[in-house]
Amino acid sequence: MSIKPRAFMGLIIVGMTVATASARADVIFSDSNFVASDYQVAFASSTGGASLTAAACTSCGDSGTALRLTISDSDGSNLGAAIINSSFTYDPFTQGAITTIDASVDKNFTAVAPPLFGYGNTFRPVIEQGGNFYTAVKFGTSVTVPAGGTTASSGFEVIALSALTAADFSQFDVTTGLVGTAHPDFAGSAITFGIGQVLAASPLSAGSAITVISDFDNLSIAVHTAAVPEPASWALMVAGFGTIGSAMRRRGKKRYGYPFSI
Repeated sequence: MSIKPRAFMGLIIVGMTVATASARADVIFSDSNFVASDYQVAFASSTGGASLTAAACTSCGDSGTALRLTISDSDGSNLGAAIINSSFTYDPFTQGAITTIDASVDKNFTAVAPPLFGYGNTFRPVIEQGGNFYTAVKFGTSVTVPAGGTTASSGFEVIALSALTAADFSQFDVTTGLVGTAHPDFAGSAITFGIGQVLAASPLSAGSAITVISDFDNLSIAVHTAAVPEPASWALMVAGFGTIGSAMRRRGKKRYGYPFSI
């Protein structure tokens, strides 16, 4: 049975559509167990004496283990930090350009500070690409230490960001911990994901100190990708064009083999 060129071309188009659609898949990174060895403090930079520690806390999660980040400060300085999970890696070059990213986490934020000190509470998904770090931000419930008190906590809440583009991520300055204006390349080199934390400077009186604690649970980062044709699609297309070319040559010979009457 022969297939006409137009019909075969139609099969090629359908095949490529199906194969391409099957190659388009989201990649989801998630963690609710938080093994300490999976996370590394990529940098923690301060304009003064503020410091950060990261650890898995088996009883600090919304249910079970949480990733606990603790910042201590006694001189009112800024701090910026990035904690990276080396297994949360996506390569746009081989897996397809990223279109958007969704990120969410359960977070409990606690401030131990002088009375009436208030703090913003944020979730900052972080991207590391080519040795540079970038962060997006979403605010959760802020906390204020009550009069006569020393501690305030937000309680666990889900903080989520959706449809993030490269323009939503801004570069961390690893020297100062401040956020700049450069953006990652969603179609470029490999990307590793993690969590960022920032402490803004607070006016502390002599002898005062603050500690802010962030407990993260049920972290999820969903990478949405552009369609990437599978190798089978390209092979089908090349074979199809070859078949169509052969058929057209055969038809040409039949029509023009004897152009003149004798």
